[in-house]
Amino acid sequence: MRLSYFKEWYWDADTSRIYSILSYYNHKEGITDICTSWMCTSALNYYRQLSGHETFPPFVSDPGHFPPGKPIYVFFEPNDNDAVLGRNHLRIIYEGPVSHIAVAVRPEL
Repeated sequence: MRLSYFKEWYWDADTSRIYSILSYYNHKEGITDICTSWMCTSALNYYRQLSGHETFPPFVSDPGHFPPGKPIYVFFEPNDNDAVLGRNHLRIIYEGPVSHIAVAVRPEL
């Protein structure tokens, strides 16, 4: 039985913590419109189904595309920094210690 992430899929190593953060914003702020990197979409959908306590629709992503105007973005540093941070005026609230995944939110959140 697997106790942690697979080496080949290191980018999902911090997904459980990411889901906890998204869950917090869902419960506290009612946020359901979240933009996620394709690399973590499937794992986040797994946690969404496992929990069943949040009001997220299924997470979807378009590889390499981060539409503007979302309240929360889940992306990988530094590859996606320009696409996410540059035009959306966000602040990073979490950076994964293993996978370099990050969560960025609008400043007012």
